[in-house]
Amino acid sequence: MKIGRFAAVCNVSTDTIRYYIQENLLFPRKNGTQWEFTNKDLDDFSRIQELKQMRFSIRETQAALQLERMSNLIEAATIDEYETILHEKKRILEKEQEELTASMTLLDKELGRTEQMRRIHKKGHGGVPLSSVSLLTCPECRKQLNIVDASISFSYITEGTLSCSCGYQARIRDGIVCTGHLYEGHHDTPDLKRELYHDTGREWEICMQKGTERMLEEIRQTDLHRKVVFEANINGFFFTYHFLKQLPHDNLFIFVDKYEEVLRMYKNYMEILYSDLNVLYIADASEHYPLKDNCIDVQLGIMGENEYAFYHRHHQIFDLSSQLKQSCEIIGLYSSCPKTSATMQQMKKRYPEGSERQYHISNLEEDYRACGYQMELTHIGDVLHTIKHHSYCAHVDGEPLSVYVYHAKKIQ
Repeated sequence: MKIGRFAAVCNVSTDTIRYYIQENLLFPRKNGTQWEFTNKDLDDFSRIQELKQMRFSIRETQAALQLERMSNLIEAATIDEYETILHEKKRILEKEQEELTASMTLLDKELGRTEQMRRIHKKGHGGVPLSSVSLLTCPECRKQLNIVDASISFSYITEGTLSCSCGYQARIRDGIVCTGHLYEGHHDTPDLKRELYHDTGREWEICMQKGTERMLEEIRQTDLHRKVVFEANINGFFFTYHFLKQLPHDNLFIFVDKYEEVLRMYKNYMEILYSDLNVLYIADASEHYPLKDNCIDVQLGIMGENEYAFYHRHHQIFDLSSQLKQSCEIIGLYSSCPKTSATMQQMKKRYPEGSERQYHISNLEEDYRACGYQMELTHIGDVLHTIKHHSYCAHVDGEPLSVYVYHAKKIQ
């Protein structure tokens, strides 16, 4: 029979049969350019499958078949040699079985741990730290906000109203400052399943890992103790949340996002993980946060400026610069594509609310310089292929998405 028929009878592909011939496991007769298979080849194939079920490798199968073909397996020396092969294979499998049993035990333990984490339904106990009240300032007239009808638990305000004599009001709801300025556009939704972190593609994952490691190197050279540390636009990526183990906990952290539900999700997660943090959460989609001037020591972010420019007409540095201290250091990661690329055109179509200067590193550098900041850039790498979801739907494969880490300081 021809190779196609033989493969069909054996229920494998013709590529498998050709591989077995190449490895000298099958010896069909060759008629011109075609192989001819007989019942003997079927017997040989069945024997190969038996050895495969015993987890014999190709080399081990070759050795066993060679022994069988060159003897009748009744000679004492042949039996001794064959038993040696079988005992050695059994020893290897027993060792693998022990390792598999140990692995299964560890997997069961890990599954128990994840199930325990899943059962944790912890309502956040924290709120607006009393130590942060002096930072809460009216974004309209710049007066300090008054707090009325406050509910205080330990050193946190969990409920209350923030008001100003000019008429501005905001609510403290479940420990989150809610300004009432919510994102009402149609170009983003709360990422409560953290889908942005899944299926980003290997190229992007490598760049992100290298980029965050570089950010941590920059942070280690910065005095980060007893500081006000700020991060915004966390519905995208959230640096502090992932690397808090490597950051000092004696800071006041301020996290801002345009979605209250995103802040509520992370607030719950962080209070499960850490009980020693002072965190001020602000739900605000506006360009002017209720924070006093000159209060932020360090700003961190992964693509925070990218995210902000998707939904505003400029980079965030213009709106936030007055609230940054003169000594403030800004450490972030930024994604850039060529100005004339098809990817850039797709980005602008996907985010029509955004800035004309979005998604290009030279524009970011110029905007920071206009606000009085000198930026040190490290090019981490270029991503040519992405999995198409969220903003990556705009990326045209083959065009570079360049990843940079920047460290900006005020020009003295």
